[in-house]
Amino acid sequence: MSMKHRTVFLATSLTVVLGLGTVAALSGKLTEGRYKAIGLFSQVVSLVRSSYVEEVPLEKLEEGALNGLVSSADPQGTWVPEAYAQEFRAYQHRPLPPFGLVLAIRSSYPVVLEVLPGSAAAEAGLRPGELIERIGDQPVRARPPWRAFTALERAERQGEAVAVDVIAHDLSGKRPVRLQPGKPGDPSPQVTLREGVAVVRLPVVTQFQVARLAGLLPSPDTPVVLDLRGTALGDPEGVVEAASLLLGGEVQLPLAARGGSTKPVSASKPPTGRKVVVCVDHTTARAGEWLAFALSQRGVATVGMETFGDTGLRVPTRVADGELWVARHFLLNQEQKPILGRGLKPTTPVRPSLEGDAILEKALELARGEEKAKAA
Repeated sequence: MSMKHRTVFLATSLTVVLGLGTVAALSGKLTEGRYKAIGLFSQVVSLVRSSYVEEVPLEKLEEGALNGLVSSADPQGTWVPEAYAQEFRAYQHRPLPPFGLVLAIRSSYPVVLEVLPGSAAAEAGLRPGELIERIGDQPVRARPPWRAFTALERAERQGEAVAVDVIAHDLSGKRPVRLQPGKPGDPSPQVTLREGVAVVRLPVVTQFQVARLAGLLPSPDTPVVLDLRGTALGDPEGVVEAASLLLGGEVQLPLAARGGSTKPVSASKPPTGRKVVVCVDHTTARAGEWLAFALSQRGVATVGMETFGDTGLRVPTRVADGELWVARHFLLNQEQKPILGRGLKPTTPVRPSLEGDAILEKALELARGEEKAKAA
């Protein structure tokens, strides 16, 4: 592909992103803006290549420009070059992530959203909220999402251990860990009793795991605290099944698309009368956010911090030299804006404490009826 054609490709990719992403319907006036964008891209690419201290490879400019365009419409979206597209699809279609480690992108770093119990990531001491700086010999800070994901996918598929440089969630230090292959972790639901309250963890929110949870729940007169911190895995069908299991009645998850269409997902079960309180924080994402949203729509109190801000369902679209992954469906907040890059605000905000678990303790108080839901 010639320099001219590649530059036009970079610019016109903006149109693809806007057309498939989550932005509002575009007005006719943007047509003129498209031509302006092409001219601006051409000028910037030429100046960067000719004026920088060292010549910047066109492939590097292409990668940075494309992923910058995609992330402006969908923060967790990505353009994947053809050479890595198959590995990225394999990663996305896994029932459990490589090494039991779920990542997303925040502030240019891959951030740990979830660590499955018993996984290689759990055994290595990784915790939700920590940042990843390097995977193997590959730096992943300020890199497109597919680089981190395909590095894990390749190592797991080849049965190789992989070294990972981890930064603490409070940026207090960095440490190396080593992930061993063959340990994806245990997705089973967990239920423990705390002073008359059932504390529920649901690492993977699918219909199969929800059916397993149904056999573990105590009677409906036992209140439940559903801890969705560090929960990201699952699907919409599992989410509505979980919400309906806990509360009974019909539960709907209205996943919206650009242009106003929706992808309704629903489930219905007999009423339970069970009292439910939900714990959330910045590692509650995707299926965890869908479930927190569905329960909050039924009046369930949410306790903790604002969620991660990713409720998108992404599918690939073929483009020149690769694939484009952007959200086709997503949840809308109260302002009818996509929950992408901004999270759900809890009804009872609570800051984490240095000692103990302030979020869980507040949720237990509310579940036992010791205090009305209010900001802590």
